[in-house]
Amino acid sequence: MLHGGRSAKAGDTNARAARFKCVLAARIRASLATDERLPEGGAVLTTISTAKTGNWSKLFRIVSGTRAAAGVVRRGTSYIPVTTQDMGRLRERHREDFAMNHVAPRSNVQLLRDLGARFQDGARDEQHLVSIVDEAHALINPST
Repeated sequence: MLHGGRSAKAGDTNARAARFKCVLAARIRASLATDERLPEGGAVLTTISTAKTGNWSKLFRIVSGTRAAAGVVRRGTSYIPVTTQDMGRLRERHREDFAMNHVAPRSNVQLLRDLGARFQDGARDEQHLVSIVDEAHALINPST
């Protein structure tokens, strides 16, 4: 492919595709946030990259004019039901292999619910109406 009289490098193509995906994600999120036909609930943008989390948060703050707008940006780790420290305490109380069934993550989550574990912000049921995921391939669990 030619671009500006020179041969486009794979990096150029990847960078354009990444910018396009980011613009698309932002437009989808804006459409969801302003659509009055949708039920109550938040539309958030999720990313696994620390740099992108910062960039997205800054963009939402700039466009909205308020610092609170950065709250619509979530880290991928915010969907983990309990913190590492809480999991360690649960394993001390129950057994070392507690909730270690990596083949059936839903049974692990149900076990946490059955024990009354308090899920961290971002991981509670029905917390978000929609989550648009940047770099979704990194959050896919092939076992489910």
